[in-house]
Amino acid sequence: MKPLSLVILTLIAGLAIEASAADKPKKQAKAEKAITEWLEAGLPTLREPSKPAPFEVLNLRYETNHADQQFLKSDYRRRSLITTLAAEVKLVVIPANGGRYAAYGDRSMTISPRSSGTVYSIPSHLFNYKGQISGGARVYLEMRIDSPFNKGPVHRISNVYWAGTPEQLAEAMKKGPALRIAGKTAGPESAELPDDIVIPEGSPVWLEVGTRWRPATVWETSEAGEKVQVLAYLGRPGKLFESWFIDVDRKRLRIENVALEDLKADKDAFAQRFENRNRRFRGAAIPETLVSAAEKEVKAGQRLIYFNWGGLGSVEATGPVKDGVVEVKPLKGGKVSKRRADELYIDPNPTVVVVAKPPTTPSVTKTEVKSSLTITTTKETAKPVSSLTDDWKVVTAKTKLAKGDILKTKWGSRWWDVQVLDLLENGEVKVHWVGWSTVWDGPKKRDILYFNRKESRKRKGNKNKKDKSSNGKKKKAAKKQEAKKEENSD
Repeated sequence: MKPLSLVILTLIAGLAIEASAADKPKKQAKAEKAITEWLEAGLPTLREPSKPAPFEVLNLRYETNHADQQFLKSDYRRRSLITTLAAEVKLVVIPANGGRYAAYGDRSMTISPRSSGTVYSIPSHLFNYKGQISGGARVYLEMRIDSPFNKGPVHRISNVYWAGTPEQLAEAMKKGPALRIAGKTAGPESAELPDDIVIPEGSPVWLEVGTRWRPATVWETSEAGEKVQVLAYLGRPGKLFESWFIDVDRKRLRIENVALEDLKADKDAFAQRFENRNRRFRGAAIPETLVSAAEKEVKAGQRLIYFNWGGLGSVEATGPVKDGVVEVKPLKGGKVSKRRADELYIDPNPTVVVVAKPPTTPSVTKTEVKSSLTITTTKETAKPVSSLTDDWKVVTAKTKLAKGDILKTKWGSRWWDVQVLDLLENGEVKVHWVGWSTVWDGPKKRDILYFNRKESRKRKGNKNKKDKSSNGKKKKAAKKQEAKKEENSD
């Protein structure tokens, strides 16, 4: 038999183990409660606090497209209907490092027959280059109740989802109570690109574009202190994103802390990233290169590019660079201003700028243009048509045009007559809108002009006949006057 003391000790140890096992669910429940309270701290309350949240947020994720735009996607699942009409529904992201981002969702999702779906958005500066939110973030759905009298209250309608690792959550909770922080999202932690390091090709950086930051990729290895050539996707007003090579100073670039750490650990960390982007241009057009206006000769009338609101804007130089400054004017007209030449770039492919739409009433004028072609605008506006017949073909580089030809082009939902004034060296066609003032004359690309060989030349011929007949009448009248003068002299 075992001694009594040993039996008692064994019994006490068994009871202690059972007690600790019984306390384990309590400790876990207490920890989960603490996490829930921290996640919900400072956020709007549930519309019905006594009931479970009607929505569940799931799987916040990150994607990019061919232009390196960030895409935010978040799935949701609805547990119960919300019978109150929603004025708006938002997916809210609150990073642990500060800021707030909101993406609008379909407000019918509260009552739609579909019980699940995805909210899409294009944030400008939320994820780092790895597709992560630095430090993690709280994510939830909120709803503003529709009210005919005033702006309705905001309620949370989902659980609070943690987008991050457990370690990031523990670190965020150590900082103290979670507060709802207003304002723009802080974005990934980054620093100005150091001057004393070599930046290899493929490195992810952020490019200062006007008042915003756009993602870019280092395209050629840059030695310490040198300028950096980057690949960036930027759009002109009203156009899609295009790829550009840009030589910029390091002070206009930032690099994420996590990217800098990866680079210090492995100098070839971004070799595959460069190869993935380089593959995009195989068999495709090579991006244009933006060269600083401070490094090239600038002439009056030359188109220049500047960074504006995360994209590209265009101006026209009124003269050469003087003391690092060039005078420019807007393409659509306006006051002349001065800009630093190192903030401007030579436009490698000037775009056609439409100054304004035609006026509502036609101007009755008769004027001569430099090509000596007489343009007569009628008292009645040339009648537009809603569609073209098959006889009208798109104008190509091979289409032979002549001054005076009548073409068709689309403006709004109708097709209008335009008359050829001149054939420009860049392949474009300078046209006059028939029936409108010459103030609307300007160049057009061939692919938006349509030509009907019979109709265009016939109408041109009719106009020439009228011009010839009027000239003949003038000559006859002049001869009669000369004959009278001779009779009087006799």
